Amino acid sequence: MRRITNHYTHRMLHRSSLKIAFKAHSLPRAWRQAIAAVAIAACSSVAWGANILIVNTGAYAGTDSYLQAQLLANGHTVTVSGVPSSVAGYDQVWDLGYSVDISGAYAAVLTSFLQGGGSLFLVGENPGAAPIRIPAIGTFLGSLGAGTVAVGGYGTASPQTVSNMLLLANNSANITFAGSGKFGSVGSGVCGTSDCTVAVWPRGSLSAAPAGRLVSVLDTNFLTVGYANPPFIANLAAYLASTSSVPTAPKAIPSLTVGVQLLLAFSVLGVGLIRIRRSLRSSAT
Repeated sequence: MRRITNHYTHRMLHRSSLKIAFKAHSLPRAWRQAIAAVAIAACSSVAWGANILIVNTGAYAGTDSYLQAQLLANGHTVTVSGVPSSVAGYDQVWDLGYSVDISGAYAAVLTSFLQGGGSLFLVGENPGAAPIRIPAIGTFLGSLGAGTVAVGGYGTASPQTVSNMLLLANNSANITFAGSGKFGSVGSGVCGTSDCTVAVWPRGSLSAAPAGRLVSVLDTNFLTVGYANPPFIANLAAYLASTSSVPTAPKAIPSLTVGVQLLLAFSVLGVGLIRIRRSLRSSAT
């Protein structure tokens, strides 16, 4: 008798599962698309964690440790070192050496990294603070096929608007730099802020390294405690970790944490299941 009951129960559960699957398929298409979109958006935000190398040779004091703490807080894996002989295994390289050149074996390492699809961040400064670094950035980008890249003097002390393509982790669209430089020409790149203190070379814009992505900021102060801008740092890391090769609009709910986004996804799924259950009850009666 027990075996018959278990067999009967198994058959009923199997039929019920088929009905639920059928009812789920019968939900309005807009509902199914909404459920799928929320679940995908929640999962895609989790995938932003990257393996990052911070190169601190020639960096302003304290910028490496501050940046490391910010990137770790945003879910990335971070290593700090001097000029490396290899960057194999890293997704991003953040070079903070605002006072040093980019040449020789190190330039070759970075070029190979970009050609393999890596993402590179180069810090610079205003013309008075970085007489070596500024022409080095232009020469290095020229070798990558970016065209003519040159600094155009000092940046504004007023707030700058951040380009939508960088607003991936949050919607903090303004940043004020202290004593920054600005790009006068960016070749095949685009300005990342309204006064062009930030310049971006998306994937496909560097003819000698089309798989790579590069961002340069002509300021070191935003990486120090007194002038820090954590939302901007989070957006830079998210952009360098994203898979898009074209400017991307900000997320619909960019300020929510991953946990909250997952909770919203499961809430939407729960609403869908409740609708299915009610539909089953209505059909049974």
